Amino acid sequence: MKYSVLASAATLFLISGNLLADAPPSDSDAGKEMQVLVHTYMSKHPGVSVDQAIARLAVQEQLGQTFAELRGEFSDRLSAISLQHEPDQHILVELTGQAPCPRSDR
Repeated sequence: MKYSVLASAATLFLISGNLLADAPPSDSDAGKEMQVLVHTYMSKHPGVSVDQAIARLAVQEQLGQTFAELRGEFSDRLSAISLQHEPDQHILVELTGQAPCPRSDR
């Protein structure tokens, strides 16, 4: 798992691009809810386009398993884990101690 998180996030971003084509019709309840979510995201993160907001929200929705895997992998040193939105969307894992993380060949 180790450094495959970045690959997973990149894959989720590519998959989320396909979700743009599957967006619900804007006049449906789901479409209206999506518009509210996108507007809220954009108001909290100025400079993010509508397409970027949709993609980031799609990625965010899919990260539950990744967060669980990170919690398991670093359970002995985990201080905090969060999804950061600036300057780009990324996962921040904060660990205790000074020992470096082992590198993976993946």
